Amino acid sequence: MDSLTLRVLKWKSEFWEKNNQKLSKFIVPVAIDKDEIYFVNGLVEWKNEYENTGKHFLIDLTKAFDKNGKDVTIKEGIVGIDASALYKMNLKEFIDKLSDSNWDDRPFLGLADQLKLADYVTKLANDESSKLIFVKKEKNLIM
Repeated sequence: MDSLTLRVLKWKSEFWEKNNQKLSKFIVPVAIDKDEIYFVNGLVEWKNEYENTGKHFLIDLTKAFDKNGKDVTIKEGIVGIDASALYKMNLKEFIDKLSDSNWDDRPFLGLADQLKLADYVTKLANDESSKLIFVKKEKNLIM
């Protein structure tokens, strides 16, 4: 399951469309802890307002790599990462909501972007005013 992390994944459309107030259709898992997964939203477009927030960054789509370490390009439609909130969800529920189960074929973020994401998530985790948002199954709503 650890192979899920640091890849660009996509929700099933019925899930992200219902929850589009909080969730992007693309997400990037950052950590797995037992039966829980932590992830951030992907950005499908870059807005000028993201420039100096310290919580958003562009990714280099051409610097990704596959499971064998071969250089590849991310072709998903994601341009950046929104690290303003960290989401937590049950791992099984998370996997059930993915658009497909072929995550092993999805490329990893490039090394520089992985390090940048780790830095952003570390800052978010250490920030007393940070947001950890739980995605619960009971109501299929963002809590």
